[in-house]
Amino acid sequence: MYSPYNNEPVAKRVANLFTDRLRQFTGDGEYKSLNLPAFYERQRLDDKSHVVLETYAVSDLRRPLFKDALKEAERNWKPAKKGSEYGPSWATHWFKIQVCVPAEWKKEYHKKGDLVVFNWNLNCEGLVFSESGDALIGLSGEERREWPIPESWMDGKCHTFYIEAGCNGMFGNATGSSIQPPSDNRYFRLDSADLVVVNSEARHLFVDFWIIGDAAREFPGDSWQRGKALDVANKIMDVFDPENPDESIAEGRKLAKEYLGDTTKAYKQQLPFADGRVDQKKGWSVLGLAARAD
Repeated sequence: MYSPYNNEPVAKRVANLFTDRLRQFTGDGEYKSLNLPAFYERQRLDDKSHVVLETYAVSDLRRPLFKDALKEAERNWKPAKKGSEYGPSWATHWFKIQVCVPAEWKKEYHKKGDLVVFNWNLNCEGLVFSESGDALIGLSGEERREWPIPESWMDGKCHTFYIEAGCNGMFGNATGSSIQPPSDNRYFRLDSADLVVVNSEARHLFVDFWIIGDAAREFPGDSWQRGKALDVANKIMDVFDPENPDESIAEGRKLAKEYLGDTTKAYKQQLPFADGRVDQKKGWSVLGLAARAD
C-alpha cells in the first residue's frame, strides 16, 4: 500500500532517462565488464585435455543415418579444431567429441545449482547424438548452442558423443541467413566447442530483468504497471555490485519478485507441449533452382 500522505518534496523523474539506462545492464557495450553479462559463466575450458574433436565429411551431399555414418567414418576421422571452416552449402559433417569434465565441478558448481554445458557454435544447424545413437538436442548456431552435460559425466573421465552438422542456416543458405536465394558455396566457421559452467542465477536474473524491462518500455506511460516495472528494474541495477556478484544477483532476484512474484512456483505441474518440424532445405533448394532458371 502507498502512504496516503507525502510530507516531503519528491522530484519528478525524467522517465526516458530511467528507461533508456535499462539496456546497459544486459547489453554488450563498453560497460559489459561491470554489468550482468560479465557473470553469465563461471568457467570455460577448450584445451585438448578436456575437449577432443574429430570430424568426418560426408561425400556427395548425402545424409547417411547415424549407424551408416559411423561405419563410413571408422578409420576416416580427422582432427578438428576451433577456427576451421566446414562446407560447402548443404554438406553434412559428423563430429566425434570426447569431453572430460573436471570431477570437482560436480561439487563446486553443479550441486549448488549451476549448469555444466557443452557450448557448440558452428554457425549452422546440428543435432547431438549419444554414443548409442539417440538424438538428444538440436542446435541452431544462432539461438541454441548448448547441450547440458549429464551429471553422471561429471566424474573426471572422458565421455563420447556425436554432432551431425548440416551446412545451412535456419532460413536457407543466403549470406547472413537473409531471405535471399541460397549460395552454393557457403562455409561455416567453428567458433565454439567448449565446456562451460553456467551461472544459473545470473541467467535467471537476465530473464527476470528482460521481462520487467519490457514492461517498463511497453506499458502505457501513465499505467501503474509501467511505473512499478521501471522502479523495480532501476532498483535491480542500483543494487548490483560487480565486486560482489553472487550476493547482489541474489538480491536482484528478490527485488524482481516484487513485480513477477515467485517464478519458481509458476509451473507446479508440467505443461503438455507439441513439437513440429519442417524441412526448409528442400524448399530453399527449389527456390535457388528457380532463381537460376530466371
